[in-house]
Amino acid sequence: MKRQFLTLLIILFPIVSSQSQTVASPSPSTNEQNGTQGRATQSSALREANRLYAESVKLYSQGKYDEAITLAKRILEIREQELGSEHQLVAAALNNLATFYRAKKKFKDASSLYEQALAIYEKALGADDLSVARTLDGLALARIGAGKADKAVEALGRALEIREKKLGREHADVVRSLDSLATLYRLIGKYDEAAPLFQRLVEIREKTFGRDNSESQLSLANYTCVLRKLDRQGEAVLLERRFRPEVELKAIDQAPEIGMKGNDAPIPAGTNLTGSGILKGEASSRFTPPYPEAAVAQRVTGRVIVKIIVDENGRVIYACAESGPSVFHLVSEQAAYRWRFTPMQLSGKPIRVSGTISFNFVP
Repeated sequence: MKRQFLTLLIILFPIVSSQSQTVASPSPSTNEQNGTQGRATQSSALREANRLYAESVKLYSQGKYDEAITLAKRILEIREQELGSEHQLVAAALNNLATFYRAKKKFKDASSLYEQALAIYEKALGADDLSVARTLDGLALARIGAGKADKAVEALGRALEIREKKLGREHADVVRSLDSLATLYRLIGKYDEAAPLFQRLVEIREKTFGRDNSESQLSLANYTCVLRKLDRQGEAVLLERRFRPEVELKAIDQAPEIGMKGNDAPIPAGTNLTGSGILKGEASSRFTPPYPEAAVAQRVTGRVIVKIIVDENGRVIYACAESGPSVFHLVSEQAAYRWRFTPMQLSGKPIRVSGTISFNFVP
């Protein structure tokens, strides 16, 4: 179960962090810096806090989380003493300390800190401020790590509502927020909730960028996958006519077989892939899915074929189980998202490619 939620974090982090400054790069926003109303320029203690802030960000980016946490605590202490416990910059310090704790996988501590920051922003700026939405993004990731996916859905849903109200229904930040919520719903198997969100994503992205845009195509693939999960095969078939073919890889057979005891260790790298005589690639990181408890009880076995799309950086950005016993679909998709590949090129340019992975579940 713990592994499942870490997988969700791996998949959702790039989507959520792309719009959340306090998650992607822990530094105060311009509004938060201006919120001192001149006191930061007059107080040597606050100037020192700003210096420590920059240093903590550097440590965080280097993966030195314990050192970053020590500085973040000092920053929080200074700002509370100088500005009071309800100032925006105190909320920013709480956010960043929460982000550092989340990096250490201390998700309960991170959730508590995000909630404190949330309360400050709501009181100082109002419940619909964009700082509230950014904090909700971080809180959602911490809740996923803590195994509280349903609570994460609530946070992402509220963040989406705020952005829609402040920015409009088709703003780029709204679209990313919509994407993160739809993706989470899909990855926890709530397909009824995911379907209308992906439908809306397809409509917005095709309107904005056209049908052949890579993000439009990715949203279309996700929507089609969800429709198949809901047994809406006719609609899925019609949508598939709009796919722009990716360069195809050969099928990848997962080895070894997945037994009922499962296997949490990554499979060693080294699988070579070729396609159409023009591609060469390597699966540099491969993971096996766990054997679901529901399948163990009934001794269900079978082979699952997962369609994948690999982006220009070698990251799996789409995984959809297309055949095999349904009890294995979700865990197979989540495992596929953890695979990594050497970036593929065509005529010297990085490209997206598609292929399939097969997982064989045996007693």
